[in-house]
Amino acid sequence: MICDTTHNLHIVENGQRKNIPHLKADQTRVLVGVPINLCHNDKQIVAIFDEKIQCYTNKLATSTLKPGDIMFGYQHYWWPSLKYPSPVLSFAPSLNVLGKLHAALLPKLGVMKTFPTVMRRVPAHLGGLNLRSVEVEALAQAIHHLISLYEADTPTRLLLKTIIEYHQLELGTNKQLFSLPFDSFGSLATKTWITSLWQHANFFQLHITLPPLHLDIVQQDGDGFITEEALRLDFQKDQMESINRVRIYLNLLLISDLLIYKKNMIKYAYRHGLIDESYISIFAWPASVPCRKDIRNWKKFISCISRSDGSLLRPLRWIHTNRRHRQSLAFISSDRKFVQIIQNGEPKIF
Repeated sequence: MICDTTHNLHIVENGQRKNIPHLKADQTRVLVGVPINLCHNDKQIVAIFDEKIQCYTNKLATSTLKPGDIMFGYQHYWWPSLKYPSPVLSFAPSLNVLGKLHAALLPKLGVMKTFPTVMRRVPAHLGGLNLRSVEVEALAQAIHHLISLYEADTPTRLLLKTIIEYHQLELGTNKQLFSLPFDSFGSLATKTWITSLWQHANFFQLHITLPPLHLDIVQQDGDGFITEEALRLDFQKDQMESINRVRIYLNLLLISDLLIYKKNMIKYAYRHGLIDESYISIFAWPASVPCRKDIRNWKKFISCISRSDGSLLRPLRWIHTNRRHRQSLAFISSDRKFVQIIQNGEPKIF
């Protein structure tokens, strides 16, 4: 393989040059029999499955095999060839990718098409047909993959934990990602393999429990997370997304993060969606650029939890001191001189 000065890849075979075309991220390609789409475009991936299923249904239409032989072929040939790429796929659970194949299979097995869908997937010894689901198989393989990565002491495990922590900051809560309802929180997170697994596990009502993340978030008495408070106030989905974008932009997690230290008054800057440059968070936050509509929804949220002067409607008690994820850039030194820390420079003494 050769790359010339135009950055076009090509190979030379039998003295002839053959160019290797570049594919966009939204284009589906098949690698070693596995359909891959970086944008998780279900329609394109399902289209590849439909081509295989069409071949199988054509063979079924002309088949004169006995029902037992057809089921043997399904279990030992068709199903292994269809489930092969499932570890790297993430389908919407409601797609029913193999629905057309199962519909064509039932008459050949001597079963009515009205046979209940649930019973089709039940094992044979319990009175079912033991027909498989690619969606369930993909979820099972993904969970197995997650557990394997989390148990191994490798850089991949560190990367996985970093991605989960990144999503925790996006969601604005210290609760385990997989324990949260996807319908309420899913739209607040960037779409990744982790969030797809979370969505599918929620659909099938599976509970995945991972070791807790140590984000070192300390709540005051009566404190709460901004995201959870916004959900409690029944903001709409688009409003929640707006409020969350501003929250991430300001690097805030808790209601107490909004307040003047040891008081129940929201800072003027935060009331208007402005950054308070006298504090810095210890976390590496996702990038966020709120628009005017986001700021309007943020101010609406602030008005729901505070009075016109900025005081909280439900005051909290400051029971923890100097244990916040937001640290002041200004403090009193041991010799009682006022010291201001410059973020990317040397301490400046006044």
